[in-house]
Formats: sequence, C-alpha cells, structure tokens
Amino acid sequence: MSGNFTFTILDEENTLYFVKGSSPLYLLHFKKLGIYVYASTPSIMKEALELCHFPKSKYDVVKVSDGEILRIASDGGIAKDRFQISSDWYSDYSFWNEPDYGDDDELDLLLEVCNCFGMTEDDVFEWLEYGLSCAEIEEILMKPRAFRNG
Repeated sequence: MSGNFTFTILDEENTLYFVKGSSPLYLLHFKKLGIYVYASTPSIMKEALELCHFPKSKYDVVKVSDGEILRIASDGGIAKDRFQISSDWYSDYSFWNEPDYGDDDELDLLLEVCNCFGMTEDDVFEWLEYGLSCAEIEEILMKPRAFRNG
C-alpha cells in the first residue's frame, strides 16, 4: 500500500470511527466534559486548544495504532478492530478512479445550463468526480427537492 491516511467517520447513529493508517493521530478524551478531541500531533493539539480557549480539564490519551479502527458509540462504549489493505484495495472503489463524464454533448449541455440552476461548472465536475453521471446531475437540477431533508 502506498500513501498515508487517518480518517474519521460519523454515522447516522452518532457512532464515531477512527480509521488509522500510518498518518499520525493524537486523540484525547475529556471524560468530565464528555468529548473527544483529536489532531495529528500533541503540539498541534496544544496550540489548537489554546487558540480556542478550551477549558483546562483532565483528559486521557486514547492510543490508536496503525492498522486499527477505533469505534466510539454514542453511549461512550469503545471497541477496536484491525484491518489490512491490499495494494490493489483502492482500485475497487470508483471514487478513486478517473470519472467517466459520459457523452461529450451531454456534458457540454449540462455545463451550459448549470448556472441557470444555481450550480457552477466546478460543482458539476466535483459531482462527476464523486461518481454521479451527467444524467443523475441533470435529475438533481430538475428535482432539487429530492435532496432536501424532511
């Protein structure tokens, strides 16, 4: 595997996942405050906490090793698991690959009209890179209520 990563995911049940590759992660748990705070290094954490006038409080350092997934449930329960990534793992996910913009005429037309619907050309390309097709973006533009919550 090439490249470094550490990322977080918050799911719809307010479960927080830390997926740690080889990038640094410094995670603190302020038990009395009921929060977790993280940065890449202790020095960055210290500076950030000082800049935002974070209240001084006792904390625990939560260790997360390379190749671990730390799961923190909304009730505070913690679980860890391990993972391994094969060198071709990333090729299985379409969002890592070059986007297929489809038919040139379809893309040109979409780019011509996108501004009429409050979308920039950059927005169109961002959604294409995310994996949407021109037809899907067109449908979103024609039915914007489909993407509103509630």
